[in-house]
Amino acid sequence: GTDIERIPDWFRDLHVLEGLFIIDCPKVTSLPELPRSLRRLMVNTCESLETITPFPIDSRIENLDFANCFKLGQEARRVITQQTFLKMACLPGQKMPAEFDHRALGSSLTISSDSYRFRVCLLVTPKQHANVALVSSVLCRTSLNGCLIKEGIVQGLLSYFRREHLLIFPYELFEEGWLEQDNEVLFQFSTSSHEVDVIECGVQILTTDDNDDD
Repeated sequence: GTDIERIPDWFRDLHVLEGLFIIDCPKVTSLPELPRSLRRLMVNTCESLETITPFPIDSRIENLDFANCFKLGQEARRVITQQTFLKMACLPGQKMPAEFDHRALGSSLTISSDSYRFRVCLLVTPKQHANVALVSSVLCRTSLNGCLIKEGIVQGLLSYFRREHLLIFPYELFEEGWLEQDNEVLFQFSTSSHEVDVIECGVQILTTDDNDDD
């Protein structure tokens, strides 16, 4: 609740903990080391949160949600955005991270690629008439060389947004396989909410070396 000022250090010893939800704690300024067993971390509307302890290499974390934590520092943002094994990350932001070097304004993006694995970053914002917007899922239509090959929900989440946020998630064209060189890949993104606009999208192409690291 609103009176909590810090998360106890002994949380890291809760070795079977898989989900942690910290909601509306405006006095919390930092997160300590958390257990390796943790899979989902939601820290929502903690306006004073600035720092996050990096996750260990063998962490099992899959989902990070820092919606409406507007004071996150640069290092904390780096901890979140560079977790390449995440299924979904959400954090406040107005600028596309540098690693998403293929980008376009709006909700669609065309790239040339012979890879079938990517990381995606969407910059979303509530529409002008919506002070707060709820997003429950992200959808994508993907065309390869002009032919629709994939359509549907790519990631699920449940977050209320105030102002601009970044949504980051992995995306694969196929479960496994290969593509010929110089394919034209068109991504068209949307969300389940009519109250949210996708105002910029970015893609990071994952290489064979990235595959080997998984």
